Amino acid sequence: MAVVVRGAVVVALGIAVLSTGPVHAQGESARPLAEVLASGYDASALAGRNGVSEEELRAMALGGHFEVDAADGIRSVEPVVPAGARSEVTAPAGVDVFALHSRPGAARTLFLDFDGHSVRDTRWRGGERIVAPPYDADGDPAVFGAAERDTVYAAFLATAENFRPFGVDVTTQEPPADRIERTGAEDLEFGSRVVVTPVDVTGCGCGGQSYIGVFDRYVDHDAFQPSWAYTGAGSSDGKLIAEVASHEAGHTLGLLHDGQGGGSEYYSGHQGWASIMGAAHEQPVTQWSKGEYRNPTNRQDDIKVMAGKGIPLAADDVVGAVPVGGTVSGVIGSDADSDDFLVRHGGGVLAVSALPARFSPNLDIRMTVLGASGVVAVVDPPLVRVSAVVAEGMDAVFSRELPAGDYVVRVEGVGYGDPGVDGYTGYGSVGEYALSVG
Repeated sequence: MAVVVRGAVVVALGIAVLSTGPVHAQGESARPLAEVLASGYDASALAGRNGVSEEELRAMALGGHFEVDAADGIRSVEPVVPAGARSEVTAPAGVDVFALHSRPGAARTLFLDFDGHSVRDTRWRGGERIVAPPYDADGDPAVFGAAERDTVYAAFLATAENFRPFGVDVTTQEPPADRIERTGAEDLEFGSRVVVTPVDVTGCGCGGQSYIGVFDRYVDHDAFQPSWAYTGAGSSDGKLIAEVASHEAGHTLGLLHDGQGGGSEYYSGHQGWASIMGAAHEQPVTQWSKGEYRNPTNRQDDIKVMAGKGIPLAADDVVGAVPVGGTVSGVIGSDADSDDFLVRHGGGVLAVSALPARFSPNLDIRMTVLGASGVVAVVDPPLVRVSAVVAEGMDAVFSRELPAGDYVVRVEGVGYGDPGVDGYTGYGSVGEYALSVG
């Protein structure tokens, strides 16, 4: 079985953390946000320092899963989520799962850090040194086995899909320090790190933590890094890790929790769909949201907020009717985006397939075939929930005998059903696809 050796120094330090457990530093003064506001603290000033409105701040306090530290930074406190079934994806032979990139060269970076990390002089645990051990699912912290590599690969694929519309490179490869750090307002190459580790090193008793709205911060940027995604012992669910990592990264980009009126701070979704900023681990289709489901507690426009907090939307990659023969790939970047492809058909059976991302797709595809006389066919199969990690009906496949001529194949993202009951709108139906013409 192929293995990847972890850094010896990190492992040695990781064992120390595992044996002693996380301990809050003396002087750590994190308090629940609701308690801070009830004490008469200046809510307007606190909201301004954290890049949220005062209304959002008070809504966060009602949820109860946010706290304020000594530096007036607001951070999330996520509940522990039990690991589900193993994600059904395998890293291809020869692929280095610790050198994966979704958009190489992008000015923004989101680093999924699986091999251990240490920090000091941050807002975490009063600035004391924290050593997070590497991700480990098999009880052997010295190596990454094949199954663990598959989990890393799955987590990367699902996280990359979540951030596909944006100009940010999701990567598992340690970037140069200046790709994460931000030294001033003029520094336009920066990012954030999400540390995936089995140990609750911040001592929160939770499943993950992040500071809110700090991704593009240029004063003390490093002091509010990193975000934490806690896997617990033995977790091999790459999709679950991706949902936690994406949720925490969303917090750094200014997003709050998607709950549902009646006491649920984390909406768990319905009929195969869930919001990334809710509790997305139980559903196969997870998307960014703007509160279009029934009785939402948060109507933030997730995509707009994140684009304004540090990760701008990527440029449209398909403009005009692009001639195609064979297979091409593309990205649907918004609810308004549609990609047209020109097919010069010689007569006979025209076969076209549009497939979303190979693992945990966000894009629900509708394919329209147009000829000289108008619409030939619209293909949009219904969503079928197979399991917590698999859904059918996200693709679109067409095959019909047609006369020779020029045809346009249009690919776009759509919703399904009634978003208040059993479906979702086209808002978060964005992501990558592959179009094949045969």
